[in-house]
Amino acid sequence: MKRVYLIGFLLFAGCSVKDYYVPKNKMENHLPVKVNYNKKLIDYKGDNLTFQSLVLKGKKAIYVNSDLQNHNLGKFTKFDKDVAVYNDTIWILSTNKKYKLPFTIFSLKKDKNLIAFVLEDNRYGILDLNNSKITIFNEKPALSVRYNFAKPFFYEGLILYPLLNGKLAVVDSKEKQFIRNILISSDEINSNIIFMKIVDNQLFIATSKKIILFNSNFLIDYVADIKHIINMGKFLYVFTSYGDIIKLDSNLKEIKRVKLPFASFYEPSICNQNIYVVEKGGYLLKITPSLKVSVYRGNNFKLGEWDRLKILNCKIYNSNKVFTIE
Repeated sequence: MKRVYLIGFLLFAGCSVKDYYVPKNKMENHLPVKVNYNKKLIDYKGDNLTFQSLVLKGKKAIYVNSDLQNHNLGKFTKFDKDVAVYNDTIWILSTNKKYKLPFTIFSLKKDKNLIAFVLEDNRYGILDLNNSKITIFNEKPALSVRYNFAKPFFYEGLILYPLLNGKLAVVDSKEKQFIRNILISSDEINSNIIFMKIVDNQLFIATSKKIILFNSNFLIDYVADIKHIINMGKFLYVFTSYGDIIKLDSNLKEIKRVKLPFASFYEPSICNQNIYVVEKGGYLLKITPSLKVSVYRGNNFKLGEWDRLKILNCKIYNSNKVFTIE
């Protein structure tokens, strides 16, 4: 008899436990929507969107990639305002010049004539557009789950490279010389840097496990299971994997925390001094600076392709639909 009870427990334990987000109160909100027929969001890096459109050429139907500025990108994806990438090739759109790097490109940032890049094998370097010279710095490969990442950062004559193994590489941008490495995370996997910004004149760097504040006089860290970080004014807003939304000041002191059990957040963005984030169940959350949360769900707000969704400039891009938030 005990064996029967045990089998029953193993089969049915947890069936009544909810593992998805159910808001206590939600409001209907039918967002204005524009449908771009034959135009589908396929990829993006940073704030740049790449679409795929169906084009008829004679009797043949082909797919063509383009961006918001209607550049015909072919197989390329926008990584920066003037830069598109395909595998190991950089394309400068303004000059129509292409440059081949020694490995597949993971992230990059353009500043005037310099492009700082990180490769998929964790090497990094500088491309000087004035003379087409490529400088490569070697680093050990790393295994990483990269649902989110930070780009290289130009700062007062330095380039800060967020690497895939939890290190921050510092390079002199003028001399193109390596200066030092700073260890951000010692985890063997999933330690890539996902956030790097200057907020309130202080440098913040984060992995999925912690945020570090670099100050000339001290160093502070804040540990959490981080999914997304966004800054607004002098504050950081942290979205965790467990449904927490945390407001931190510029010294990483916790100001307020709101918990939404089982909520899975996707792509927070600022619109009209509020934060908007999509929850996996199809809800749109509006979060005020004081962490007041309003939950919306409308009949025309149906999101399915989570890996191809983006909130940008008060608009939600998803598949062939563009939703206007405000």
